[in-house]
Amino acid sequence: MGPRGFLQSRTNCHSVRLREHALQRVFTEARVMDSERLARQLFQRSERGEQGENVPALHPEAELVPSHDPSSVVSRDDFVAHLASGDAPRAVDAVGHVYRPLDDERIIVEGRVRIRQPQGGFADRPMVWALIFRDGLLYRSWAVDDVTQAERLLAQPQHSND
Repeated sequence: MGPRGFLQSRTNCHSVRLREHALQRVFTEARVMDSERLARQLFQRSERGEQGENVPALHPEAELVPSHDPSSVVSRDDFVAHLASGDAPRAVDAVGHVYRPLDDERIIVEGRVRIRQPQGGFADRPMVWALIFRDGLLYRSWAVDDVTQAERLLAQPQHSND
């Protein structure tokens, strides 16, 4: 290869590296919505079975529809009391697989939950959560059966930022 071929090869290699660096910068600078960041933090603790560690991340006015009983709504204080009691049913752990942020406050999370049953044993089931964060804390949480239900809940005017 003559000097010109060597220079052209070096220039092409340099151009490729510059493009790769620019793309890498774009991907690392892409902003993760606050709702996704906060939801991932909650689920990291829940995945390890550390639901008690999530208490400081709950808004003082939180209303939660628990995974173990989607027919009820509990306050932050009710949730803390249930954790302290050790009573079943209770979520042993919860794993988020798919995170669908709608904006900085609202997100849908698809995953699985493992629930300790009152009669003994565990139930492992798919779950979808519709979550709303306020002031960086979990404000509302609904455990529902599918993404359509979660979308409907989060689209309600009182839960929408639109």
